[in-house]
Parts: sequence; C-alpha cells; structure tokens
Amino acid sequence: GGYSSAAGYIGSEYKVDHDISLVIPELWCRMTPSERDPNYLINEGFLEKVEDFEYEGREIPASRLGYRITRRFVHQFFCRIFDNPSGVFTDEMLHPEKQDMAVFVDGIENIAQ
Repeated sequence: GGYSSAAGYIGSEYKVDHDISLVIPELWCRMTPSERDPNYLINEGFLEKVEDFEYEGREIPASRLGYRITRRFVHQFFCRIFDNPSGVFTDEMLHPEKQDMAVFVDGIENIAQ
C-alpha cells in the first residue's frame, strides 16, 4: 500500500498550483512512526474509507480511491505545519463530491476504466 495526493485540482473548484504532495514529506517527518501506521490512522478516525455508491442509476466504484483524510486528521496533524489547517483544507477539499457530484463521479469513472 501507499499514499497518494492531489495534483492540479481538488474537485472542480480548488486549483492547486503546486502538487499538494510537496507538503506530505514535511508532515510525515513531524509524525511518529506509530502515527504514520495505516491501522492506527484508520482505527483512530484519521482516515475514512471511501465507499461505492449509486449515482443516476449507476454503481460508482468510489472504493477504488481507498481511504481519505478526515477533519480529525487535519486538526491533529496539519496543525504541526499550519496555524489554521482548517483554512487550508476545507470540507469541500476533504469531500470533493460536495463541490460537484457529476465531476466527482466522472473522475472516479476515469480512474476505474
């Protein structure tokens, strides 16, 4: 397994001029080895599983995305880098389907092809 991050856009409304993954090594070095453990992150509610769902009569294989960070993750860990991590990682960034469900579905279907 591994971790991935967005580059270019997060949903239809948030353009990221720099690959957000540039922040990940900085974050990782501020976390302990036990905090970086996927089982710990899942069990403590820092990562949530993305589930498949139905949209316009089609089954959308959203579980292909795996897990995503939660608001709890943002508050617990990104405060080690940012003074106001909630201002950097909004709910719409954490849940891009809230921006535009059709665009979110299209992205998943492109990944799944």
